[in-house]
Amino acid sequence: MNRFSIVTAIFVLFFVHPPTFGAFKIAGGDLVKVEGTEAKYTACRITNDWEIFTSPNPNGDAGGDGVTVFTTQQRKRICDPSDRTPILKTIGYFMAVSGPLLMLDTGTGPDVRQIHIYDLRKSTQVYVSSYSYPKGARIENGALIYWTNQDELAKSMGCKFGDWQPVGVDVETSVSLKTLKATKTGRSECVRRQ
Repeated sequence: MNRFSIVTAIFVLFFVHPPTFGAFKIAGGDLVKVEGTEAKYTACRITNDWEIFTSPNPNGDAGGDGVTVFTTQQRKRICDPSDRTPILKTIGYFMAVSGPLLMLDTGTGPDVRQIHIYDLRKSTQVYVSSYSYPKGARIENGALIYWTNQDELAKSMGCKFGDWQPVGVDVETSVSLKTLKATKTGRSECVRRQ
């Protein structure tokens, strides 16, 4: 395998199809592989209230999978979308589900991406923010904790990495999953950007 092939493979694995670490470690629900050659969806996550299906992006773009959500409607947990109307169809990489809140990642780069939170009871997006993908995200004590970019602070914080440009600042943020109010935790660090 030549150097170009290795670099291309790494790019596809890590940027077009995000890895299963970092932000993705907070996933909830039981993961079920959808079988069969006629399967429209590639995977399904089941909770007591929701069936969350992923499929290749219908637009063919990078930046997320197709995400389709159905309510379980007091059904057995079977991950079968037959003869049902979805409550939400959107694009994103599945991060987590916590109660009625679905968290998705959108983006293709290694640096700053976006977190989207949907309230599945209302089938609407209720929160969106940029986040620093390499640091990931986690759910802790009823809050989504993640690092967001505040690059305008780089100069005042004296951020330098030799001749490396651009330089930014990541600030740890906590979002209450009850109120969706975001607060800074007080932690920040200088980072290299791409």
